Amino acid sequence: MFTSSHLAPTPLTSRYTQVPQQFSYNDASTRLRIMNLVRPLMPNAHPDNLNLLVTHICSTLTRMRRAGQLGPKGIQSTEDVFIGVGYDKAECYMGLIVNAPGALAVRCFFEGDRMETSKKTEMKPEAAIEELRIRLAMTLHRKYKELRDVKHKLSHRGLDYECLKCYRSFKTYGGMIIHLESGCCSGVDRDSLNALAAQCNRSREFILSEYEENLLDGDLEYYHGKVNPFFCPTCDTEVPRLSSLFQHVESRACSQTLEDGVMGTLRRFLANYV
Repeated sequence: MFTSSHLAPTPLTSRYTQVPQQFSYNDASTRLRIMNLVRPLMPNAHPDNLNLLVTHICSTLTRMRRAGQLGPKGIQSTEDVFIGVGYDKAECYMGLIVNAPGALAVRCFFEGDRMETSKKTEMKPEAAIEELRIRLAMTLHRKYKELRDVKHKLSHRGLDYECLKCYRSFKTYGGMIIHLESGCCSGVDRDSLNALAAQCNRSREFILSEYEENLLDGDLEYYHGKVNPFFCPTCDTEVPRLSSLFQHVESRACSQTLEDGVMGTLRRFLANYV
């Protein structure tokens, strides 16, 4: 059970339009809504690292959509995303809530540290809400610090990944794939890499089936425009490029790694055939 009756609405500086029916993590208006909800709880956060946190939070909504938890129409308005209080048996918490009318459900997609409901009822309403707000802020800060530390470690890495075609080396595997997508190396560009990835025997585990044929033909954008044909095999986050998929994995936004399972298979496939 969720309620937002004790919460003053977060001031918004932008006028929102209705969001598309099928939400994706980089849908601008819903992403901005989440940013405006999170930012007041983290006033000292660096903008770049705050963007990492919001991307991580938005990826949860993407997973919920792909699992059918947001119904056939998804989020209908940015106002369907809000901060509220949830109750689970003897515990309560404050979190980011999504109202999905098509699924007849209100669901939490990022919750703060919980407290006993009995403790909340013993407190004055304003004090209880403030305590829950602090707990949510602490949870956000922990995730923020985790993502920031991973980013910092990546920035200090050596040149670990040699190009599959030339002598150049890169700090990240995703950076090396960006280099190949740019066409700097003879015979390889974004279209050829997409086609090659679609030939991997586990492609259905990281490429949406509706785009697979066009990736093979190298004419994806001609037929579909700008889309997100790739998705993380662990958290289902959808991304526009093969390099974006590897960058997502290297960001540690979820538990997927470069070496494990599908991504390890894809890397070995690319190494053999690029």
